[in-house]
Amino acid sequence: MVIGWAVDSASKNAAGGVDVLVDGQPYKALAGQDRGDVADYYKTPAYGKAGFNYTAPASAFGRGKHSIVVRVISNDGKTYSEGLGLTIEVR
Repeated sequence: MVIGWAVDSASKNAAGGVDVLVDGQPYKALAGQDRGDVADYYKTPAYGKAGFNYTAPASAFGRGKHSIVVRVISNDGKTYSEGLGLTIEVR
């Protein structure tokens, strides 16, 4: 399970979407979740729906190393940025 928040700081708005890449394969996260704490902290009401979550089925992870990367899509859907990756190992 990947849970977090994502914003489009350039437009001062929540992200237009979030993908979670597992071994380079993108999966759409459920975005637009309530995150009033983020809006309060940054004093930006539009960030109130910045939360996201994604749950991958266990069958997606065979033995070995796997990479997980979060891709944040801009509010207008025209660009994206990717965070630093995380590597996990299933034994």
